[in-house]
Amino acid sequence: MEGDIVFGDEIEHFTGSAWMDREFGTWTPTDRQKGWDWFSIQLDNNCEIMCYQLRDSENNVSPFSSGTFVNEHGEFEPLSHEDFSIEPTGFWKSPNTNATYPSSWKVKSEKFGLDLTVVPVMQDQELDTRGTTMIVYWEGACEVEGKAGEADVKGRAYVELVGYDR
Repeated sequence: MEGDIVFGDEIEHFTGSAWMDREFGTWTPTDRQKGWDWFSIQLDNNCEIMCYQLRDSENNVSPFSSGTFVNEHGEFEPLSHEDFSIEPTGFWKSPNTNATYPSSWKVKSEKFGLDLTVVPVMQDQELDTRGTTMIVYWEGACEVEGKAGEADVKGRAYVELVGYDR
C-alpha cells in the first residue's frame, strides 16, 4: 500500500502494509458470549498465525474459536479450536478501569510445531471507548519468541482482548 497524506501545503508520501479488521460475533440478548482473545502473529521465518478464542459468561472457550495458519510460501490452512491453545502466563490490572487482563501468553499449535511466548511491548495498551463504541478493551503490540519445530523463531504480534471489564 502507498499513498500521500496532505496537510495544509505539505505532502507526506508513505508506503507500508495494512489489514482490514472485520469482526463477527453473536450479540443477541440471549447469547452467552462475554468476549474474545484475538492474536495475529508474524514470525521471522515468514509464517503467520491468526487465532482467536471466544469466551462465554463463565470464561469457557467456545468450540467456534478458530484461526488460520499461513506458511512461508503464503499457503494457508484453517485452524479449528482443537488445533491451537492460548494460555495466559501473567496478568495486568488497569489503574484506570480496574479491569484485569491476561498479559503474556503461551500460544501453541502442535499441528504446526509452534510453541510461542507472546509478551506486550508495554502493559498499558487499554482503550476506553465508552464515549463512542461503549466498550473497554485491551489492544496492542507484542513481541514473540519461541519454537517452530526445532528452530528458534522471533516475531511480532497484535493482540485484542475484549470482555475483561465486565
